[in-house]
Amino acid sequence: MAPYGENFLREVLPVKKKWLIITGAVMLTVALAAGAFAATEPSNIRVYVPYFERGWVNMDIPPRIVNGRALVPLRPVAKAALRADISWDAATETVYVQTDSYTVTVRIGQRVATYKNLRTGTTETRDLGMPVMVIGGHTIVPVRTFFEPFPVDIWWDASSGIIEIHPPTPRAE
Repeated sequence: MAPYGENFLREVLPVKKKWLIITGAVMLTVALAAGAFAATEPSNIRVYVPYFERGWVNMDIPPRIVNGRALVPLRPVAKAALRADISWDAATETVYVQTDSYTVTVRIGQRVATYKNLRTGTTETRDLGMPVMVIGGHTIVPVRTFFEPFPVDIWWDASSGIIEIHPPTPRAE
């Protein structure tokens, strides 16, 4: 005779197994839902670009942290930091960023950006580390990996939530 009685293995253990599976499924669902919510939750991050108007970049939607990466709205930050022209092809969901030295192409949902150096004629495809996305009608990119090929310095101060993008000092005109 078993120490817990004959019916233990037939009646009690299957019920405990069933509750364990249900509890695990609920916990997994809650954890995944919390992660998805956090991925789209805006933060108090601000972007500062010296030599640009008053320095602070105005954005319709705030930057955010997703999977440890700071994401910023592409148009206002590229205009401020690179003095870039941005265009959008809705048919292909492609964004074009044009500066004096580069043409950059990114597609929504893709992890790569193509950088064409207009001075040397070379083209480089770079992994951005995560897909380019649209949030609230705005193209969002990982700030560091998108802006690295440009002659800018990117500083992040986690304690203040400030991203600084330092372009080359403007020339006196």
